Amino acid sequence: MNNVQKHAESSGATVKLELHPQQVLAVIQDDGKGFDPEMAMENKEHYGLLNMRERAQVLKGDLQVNSVLGKGTEINVVIPVGEEGRTHGENKSSYC
Repeated sequence: MNNVQKHAESSGATVKLELHPQQVLAVIQDDGKGFDPEMAMENKEHYGLLNMRERAQVLKGDLQVNSVLGKGTEINVVIPVGEEGRTHGENKSSYC
């Protein structure tokens, strides 16, 4: 949401959070100016998308960025939970 406020020039944004047995899905959409995701990832002066992607990877998740100039942006984050979110050798008792 920080990126929407700083960069999108949007009149509004929505956040949807879905909790499923094996994953959490977050969808953030805005109706702002949009951008080229590939160029933004390559920009060494702005770390917003890179930081979001790294945070998703730490949680063994995936981040998808879809944006069209003049039409807005949609960010999808999928994070596995339960058995899907565990790696081999992790102690099961450490999870709630």
